[in-house]
Amino acid sequence: MLLDKDSSSATIGAPDTPMKYKLLVMGGSKSGGSNTVEFTPPNGPIDDLAYERTGGLVKLTFSKPVGATRVKLKFSQDAGLTWADYPAQLDENSTSYSFGINLGNTFDWKLQLVVEGGNREGESNIVTFIYHP
Repeated sequence: MLLDKDSSSATIGAPDTPMKYKLLVMGGSKSGGSNTVEFTPPNGPIDDLAYERTGGLVKLTFSKPVGATRVKLKFSQDAGLTWADYPAQLDENSTSYSFGINLGNTFDWKLQLVVEGGNREGESNIVTFIYHP
């Protein structure tokens, strides 16, 4: 990434693997290399599953399940006593999933991701989706 002389910050996307970053300043009184900053991707189950409802559409968002061999969306309609698979097409590159709802129906669902493989393996946090017309 090339920055100009007036830059005071830069934003990059988070990589899937550990990375080290360093600035190289060419010319001027601050010429030379900066300190090194390390980025390590998160490990452990996804903990940021969230939803947003707009009209009859529900959009789930979550961290990328890097390296996952299988990602399932589970739902419960009885306060978490029993769970079933929701027919979502998710994989290691997924960061969101949207589904439609019938606005005439009542929903009181718990939703959770289950990730197999990769550095985000395990069960995600649970979100409760409630809609009463």
